[in-house]
Amino acid sequence: MSTLESKEKVSLGAFSTSKALFELYETAAPHLSVEQLELMARATEGAQLEAENLRDITDGLAALMANDEQGSWDWRGKTPQLLWQMSYSLDVIAGMIELGTSAAYRLKRPEQFTRSPDTESS
Repeated sequence: MSTLESKEKVSLGAFSTSKALFELYETAAPHLSVEQLELMARATEGAQLEAENLRDITDGLAALMANDEQGSWDWRGKTPQLLWQMSYSLDVIAGMIELGTSAAYRLKRPEQFTRSPDTESS
């Protein structure tokens, strides 16, 4: 049974960008060049920038809400959407970190990922 067949039998649960990103990476990783792996390893840098941007946006929104003396913020209508968007952004950041960390590990320890002649034919 191939790895793909065994993965098809396992439920991956609800869709998330981080899961999809990592599944794609895991499938492609054995075929990526060193340069491509280096690019993937840089995803952690991008994740840090995204996290810093989200922190700044969240800080600004909190300040706006705290200073909303007229009560013009629509708590019921806008807050759930805002929190879902933040959750989505954090999921993407987590996926970038997982991808980057895995690619960096593969670059540092390539001997652990070399295929034996037996596995290449299947």
